[in-house]
Amino acid sequence: MVDAVTGNTSAIIPSGNVNLGEAQGNSSSAPSEMVIPGGEYFYYEPEDFNTSEFKEVEESNYLNVLTSPLSTFAADVDTASYTNYRNILRNKLWYTNLRISEDLHDIRVEEIMNYFDYDFAEGKNYINDKFVINAEIGDTPWNADSKLLVVNVKAKELPEEEKSGSNLVFLIDTSGSMNQTNKIGLLVDSMKLLVEQLTEEDTVSIVTYASNDRVVLDGVKGSDKEKIIDALDELFAGGSTNGEGGIKKAYKIAQKHMKGHSNSRIIMCSDGDLNVGISSESALIDLISEKRDTGIYLSVLGFGEGNYKDNKMEALANNGNGNYYYIDTLKEGYKVLVEDLSSTLVTIADDVKFQLEFNPEYVKGYRKIGYENRDMANEDFHDDTKDGGEVGYGHEVTVVYELIMNDSDMELGNTDLKYQQSTTTGSSDWLTVSIRYKDHGEKESQLIEYVVDDGNYLLENTDDWRFVSDVIGFALIANNSEYANGLKIDSVIADLDSLNLVDENKQEFYGLTIGYGLYLDQTEKEIEEYFEEELEEQEEDKIAEPDSFLGLANSDSYSAG
Repeated sequence: MVDAVTGNTSAIIPSGNVNLGEAQGNSSSAPSEMVIPGGEYFYYEPEDFNTSEFKEVEESNYLNVLTSPLSTFAADVDTASYTNYRNILRNKLWYTNLRISEDLHDIRVEEIMNYFDYDFAEGKNYINDKFVINAEIGDTPWNADSKLLVVNVKAKELPEEEKSGSNLVFLIDTSGSMNQTNKIGLLVDSMKLLVEQLTEEDTVSIVTYASNDRVVLDGVKGSDKEKIIDALDELFAGGSTNGEGGIKKAYKIAQKHMKGHSNSRIIMCSDGDLNVGISSESALIDLISEKRDTGIYLSVLGFGEGNYKDNKMEALANNGNGNYYYIDTLKEGYKVLVEDLSSTLVTIADDVKFQLEFNPEYVKGYRKIGYENRDMANEDFHDDTKDGGEVGYGHEVTVVYELIMNDSDMELGNTDLKYQQSTTTGSSDWLTVSIRYKDHGEKESQLIEYVVDDGNYLLENTDDWRFVSDVIGFALIANNSEYANGLKIDSVIADLDSLNLVDENKQEFYGLTIGYGLYLDQTEKEIEEYFEEELEEQEEDKIAEPDSFLGLANSDSYSAG
């Protein structure tokens, strides 16, 4: 079970593929529970059908620098795609004898890269009072004809003296589809973790929506924790899902309490399964875009599976000046709402946009990896009326490109033009990274630039660069990418195994990658044997907390269902 203060776990993972229904004498169609060492319970409620909605990732192609010298996109610090995929894969590995209706979906690569913390910025100077920028280039592990450029932008942490109260509205889906332990149960317990961090300077309101919307709390001080927690404890799920009414009411309440607060934010908690009022993705985008100019930010927290609407949840966050997380365990709730509280709730820069310009003297072509649904027209980079992405204090934005250098044998097609010729300036730069952003609440953007040249190319890359390349390799394989060039999961695992992964989240990813390899290549019996051998080795070595294997360190009583 996860400790609400430290986020640590003490339960030990079960061995093998256990049919939980048989283990407890229950039928597989009923909610099942399994006792594991330590006396903890893990619940799984099999779905009879799957109505979840995920979009396929449409990967970027290789582009020729002579005809496409600019690459422009909006920043994105969401992480939901990774944690949702982690949850589904973990359930498939753990409950292979039960009906698992949820399918593995495409992963948005940027949402894996941006989940982890890196040391790229260590020892580097801030390029201004907000950001550290670093770039590192190495040979691409899956393509001998390209180099891999990793750009990392680190926002400064929120200074203690700059912290002030927030105006928060908890917008909570209490419809019937939320009536599961890993939905309304996990939601309430996660929000309680946030409540414990609030102070007298904060203002909290709670709006719920099911068949109708309801104001549960209206402008309570954050220090009145007992009242807020009591209100959360009284929530129950039932009825249809009128998300439109809830969203409109939440913005109305948030505007009511904006005075005296520099940060106003709605925290929407849902499975995204809207079925009353406005419910289509395009209509939701129109609705939320109208609210963007109110100065109220939107954080979207996703819960559950089986009927999960990732496409709608992401659309709300992308178009509502917000960020998007998926909470699969209480530990993830702790990470998002306690450990990363400033990043989640307080914005350091609005409308953040990237534009990379490549020098054809050195770079023949490129391919952007990730951020496919955040592409922008090149002209929009300098247009302050065009929406970018929001970045919170302490956030890291990691951007990756495959570079095709001029000495590469890789062909990019004929680019001969009839009416113009390309000439270069003789610069030794390989490319320039330009970033536009607005200070919080401002209308005019600021411009910062970072030049990349041969000094950024390393023969021996840092562990952070290698970890990023392994993350991308995992995603290319998981997404069945045409650009993986035959990369095997064993190669990714082998490189991760050689890294000094002291970060718990990175260790978990390593375990998850091993699990994915088993899922791809092994039979159920072989997976069971692997689990048993792992546990035997852990007992022999007297490891205190062996439950990190296969990413299960983050498991608790909400991890499936």
